Amino acid sequence: PEYEPPTFPLNPEAQRSIANLLRKHDVHKLEDVIVQVQSELTTTGASLYDKLYEHEDQLKRRQRKQTEATQTEKFTAFEQQVKEMREKVEGMAGRMEKEMRALVDCSVSAKAMRDAVVAAEADAKANASTQASTQHTQTQRPRRRENNNEEEEENDGGEEDEEIPWNPTDPAGASQRAPRDVFDTHVRNARDRHQAQSQYERYAETDAYVKWKKLIHDAQTGGDEDNPLPDPSEWFVEAGAPPPGTQRNNNADELDDDISLIRTKISIKCPLTLQEFKDPLSSTKCRHHFESHAILQLINASTTRPKATQCPVSGCNCLLEKGDLHRDELLIRQVRRIQRANRLREERGDDSDSDMENGAQRRGHVIDDDDDDGVNIDEMNEDNTQRAQAQQVKPEPEATGSTPQREPTQPPGGTQVIDLDSDDEDEDEDEDE
Repeated sequence: PEYEPPTFPLNPEAQRSIANLLRKHDVHKLEDVIVQVQSELTTTGASLYDKLYEHEDQLKRRQRKQTEATQTEKFTAFEQQVKEMREKVEGMAGRMEKEMRALVDCSVSAKAMRDAVVAAEADAKANASTQASTQHTQTQRPRRRENNNEEEEENDGGEEDEEIPWNPTDPAGASQRAPRDVFDTHVRNARDRHQAQSQYERYAETDAYVKWKKLIHDAQTGGDEDNPLPDPSEWFVEAGAPPPGTQRNNNADELDDDISLIRTKISIKCPLTLQEFKDPLSSTKCRHHFESHAILQLINASTTRPKATQCPVSGCNCLLEKGDLHRDELLIRQVRRIQRANRLREERGDDSDSDMENGAQRRGHVIDDDDDDGVNIDEMNEDNTQRAQAQQVKPEPEATGSTPQREPTQPPGGTQVIDLDSDDEDEDEDEDE
């Protein structure tokens, strides 16, 4: 049957039924699902570009070793495979970005629906109160006027006041708006306000979308500092930016504050423990990073209500609560990348001079490109290998006094890379023994 709006104000029981809608159908659950989907979409998109970056890196290494005369069918097929993979990944990234924007719109609609139910309940209460006050019992008092006196006097001739009670079935006394109309109007107005905004206002000021852009750009460029994230005003076609899934080169002057901070310095040590990060948390107030157990222990030891502590970084006066801390996926990705790069550089012998000082032997490495044949990335000739193996560091003679024998020089602590238990290094590496 078609919807029939109520003719008269809702009674208290009906008003409570409207309020119970939010209890029976909690919109917060929908909002939680949206947040979860946004997180999964961001992680998946970054993983796609990570895989693509690894394959393209393998291709570049093989291209340096190949010539037109030595190119094999396997190499040509692998080159075509990487090209097709980039096209697929960029196409999927474009669709994912559209879905991410749709999720932001859906989140706005969910909030509008919750607010619309509250507005419908408030309107029902207000209308019921107005109707009751305007249709209260009325009294008629007969008056008489003296012939020679303009004064009006009350007639106290024993007549009683006449009561006219409110009749709820009287159509002439009804002015109730339908709750559904209130709900629809509120949702429609919220949607119109949202759609009237520019894409920058709709998305660039949303935390979930900003996180998406940062992580995807980091995965697209492989953390290349010469290809920074464009300013948010250039993220959208209406502002002259490329469509979703494409890249563009930008000058370093176009960095936003977050990226400038990251490019300037990435600290891998906690200012509290002075040790390398294992499970870092970032502050939303001051952008400093801490080991999770250390900063949480400091906050829990606070005697203030709510529990809070001043940022332990020297010169920072921000008060931090638990709600101000979050897991920074972008920072973790960058630290993992540093970890992989330093480990590969060490294993490939890029720091051979430093290794020779410390008595280390250079090791050749072969990276398997998922083919039957491997590519030797070190290209060490036999003579150099023999010299590296034969070279030994003579121990210094022990002093006659109490001076102990000097230990081999270790790399500075600042160059150590933390281990975040990352399992996402898919590049196969075999030691050339």
